[in-house]
Amino acid sequence: MDARFHQAKEFIEKAKKIVITGHKDPDADSLGAMLALKIALENLGKNSIAASCSTLSPNLKFLPQTDKISKNDDFDEVELVIGVDYSDEKRLDLAKMDLREIQVLTFDHHLIGKHLGFEIVESGYSSTCELVYLFLKYLNTPISAEIATCLLAGIISDTGGFQHPNISAQTFQIAAQLMASGAILPKISRELRKSDLPNEAKIWNITLEKMNFIPEIGLIYSFIDNASLSTISGDLNKGSLAVILSTAPEAKLSLLMAEVSPGIIEASLRSQKDRGINVAQIAQIFGGGGHILAAGFTASEPPAEILRKIEIFLDKPEKNKV
Repeated sequence: MDARFHQAKEFIEKAKKIVITGHKDPDADSLGAMLALKIALENLGKNSIAASCSTLSPNLKFLPQTDKISKNDDFDEVELVIGVDYSDEKRLDLAKMDLREIQVLTFDHHLIGKHLGFEIVESGYSSTCELVYLFLKYLNTPISAEIATCLLAGIISDTGGFQHPNISAQTFQIAAQLMASGAILPKISRELRKSDLPNEAKIWNITLEKMNFIPEIGLIYSFIDNASLSTISGDLNKGSLAVILSTAPEAKLSLLMAEVSPGIIEASLRSQKDRGINVAQIAQIFGGGGHILAAGFTASEPPAEILRKIEIFLDKPEKNKV
């Protein structure tokens, strides 16, 4: 790891202008890693820009310097792009930049997917924020309260509040060090849980109304069509919905499909550690990616075809085991 950290440090030292971005519709891990790197590199005297073309979820706007995120991704004279937590190049939140002539540096904990440039990709960490913390410690840069808040938010989010099986003793040690640096865990957890209750009730009403279960393969799923989606304000938070669906005792995995525009479906897949399903492999069928227990993809196929392909895959047990 030190050899790769050293190479990443050299890329950063040589670059006069750096753009940092994550995945589209960033969650706390992607946004937290992006902002933490921006703040840390600025503290080292680097010209660093955090960029995202997406609309931020309201419960993430408490993170430091979200007001300084650039919505424009058409930058001049960029010498380094740092992509965090994006899993696959198609999810990178840069619509206009031509990356063919620019050095790209990737930090991610999603092993499955097509990454760009020089990769520091380690699936053994709870979150990309945990990986970024270790890199910042390697750089010997001070961890300010702002940086600590961003990183701890990502860790809390991606571990489900330290409940998911992706945590380790190191995760808790790093969380403690971030708290010692000024991150306030109860406040961060409270902010991440904030929701618009009437809107959330509507989301659950639609999700449960359209929920179905295929017992033969243990798949619980729901499809929210574009007309229904248009009645919902704010972020759907497909991942959180899919996590809750996956906890049904009879389910081996869950699938939440949302028709974000006519004919275009964004989907989240989730499973539990004791269910024996690798949902990242399923996401790959549709060009997506993610983790063993959490993955996603975008498809232009109708829901029935998506379900058919998943059923075919799950009928081949040698391919879908964790």
